[in-house]
Amino acid sequence: MGEMELSLDVEYPNNLVEIGQSSIDGGGSGIFVNLEKLRQLPPSKTYSLIVVKRSSTISLEECQRVLQSLSETSKSSEIIRHCLLFVHQHLGDQLTETLIVFFYVVGYHCIIELGLDVPQISKFKSYLQVLLNTEVNSIQKDSLEELNAIEPYMSRDFLFQVNLKALKSDYAIYELFIESVEKYGITQDKLSIEQFLQFKAAVKSRTLEIPGKVLDDDQFSISITMVPILDYINHSNSLTNSFFDVNEDNDIVLKFEYSSEAFDGQSSQELFISYLPLEDVGKLFFNSGFIPTDDGYKIIQFPINEIDRQLLIENELPTSYIFLLQIKDNEIVQVTFPFDHLMKEVTNSDLTTYHAIVAQDCTKALEKLPSNVKGNISAYVSFIRKVLQFVSRQKPETFSQFTGPRDESLIQELCSLIWPSTNI
Repeated sequence: MGEMELSLDVEYPNNLVEIGQSSIDGGGSGIFVNLEKLRQLPPSKTYSLIVVKRSSTISLEECQRVLQSLSETSKSSEIIRHCLLFVHQHLGDQLTETLIVFFYVVGYHCIIELGLDVPQISKFKSYLQVLLNTEVNSIQKDSLEELNAIEPYMSRDFLFQVNLKALKSDYAIYELFIESVEKYGITQDKLSIEQFLQFKAAVKSRTLEIPGKVLDDDQFSISITMVPILDYINHSNSLTNSFFDVNEDNDIVLKFEYSSEAFDGQSSQELFISYLPLEDVGKLFFNSGFIPTDDGYKIIQFPINEIDRQLLIENELPTSYIFLLQIKDNEIVQVTFPFDHLMKEVTNSDLTTYHAIVAQDCTKALEKLPSNVKGNISAYVSFIRKVLQFVSRQKPETFSQFTGPRDESLIQELCSLIWPSTNI
């Protein structure tokens, strides 16, 4: 058991798990279950593997509890309250639950660095060090020079533009924040710009949607939560075998779904959860720093919108490029368009015309896309290149033959992405 586990309240029923190198590319560390030990237990469809006490997590609710436990006149209380006031004054128009959790993490770090004796905060010291050492391959770790170089080619990529704007803002926000907390003895040697950006990237990539307090007999609220140990678990929709639950004490429980047929002959198995039911390549890259390439369907929104000015189909179609991809054995095997399955009045002739324009646009975009991209953003650009190459090689009439998934929940998910403000 490591120092982090000793300082936090974490239980391991039957000692079935261990942390090791993930089996997926770029997965970093992962959590594995010992199947040989598990098979010695009474048969069950699910097994509780890890229990993390709610007080050992970082969420709005738990951080508020910590704040309320501090004397209002204590330096620790003043620092945390200052962090919250800073968010309100300078980032009120960008307010999200994740942003507030991030500034709580920054506040905790500053309190620990100052050596203040606050047990309910200092117990997170080892965990915060893990966050600082966590490798997150998102643009949060790229230089502005590298990102500015690719920006002209990504001028219409909404996610890229939002994240680039946020990163530029982070540099300015850091300067304002450091200046504002100097009165508490917090200087750049206590919180560097590199640490500030690393905490931001780690919080974005490791927050989990965890069931919170009970609303009634059947429903829970959902809270954005940092859960030590459990946030080692990697994402894979094709390999998902675990999920989070809460017990009668409202603590967080990791449960493993066991099948003797699925794991026959294996001595251990890495645990995987699903971050998104339908994998959005852009969101996963910009938030979590990886490109999902396991088998299954993905969506990607492209930075090419010339179709807006050339749309020939007389229907109310979306004006952004949302492509539905199918990946098998790490290769793109199919690309189609969600609304092909939704528009009842569109004929195959219309679709062929539309797809011809799409293929033409993709070919143009491919010619413009630079090949010497540096930094983590290069992984995203490389994936875009693969999709553009695939589409530009297709004959327009073949697109209308693509069927895509017919699962109703998936179709509803696509509808919400294409027409977010419309009831379909």
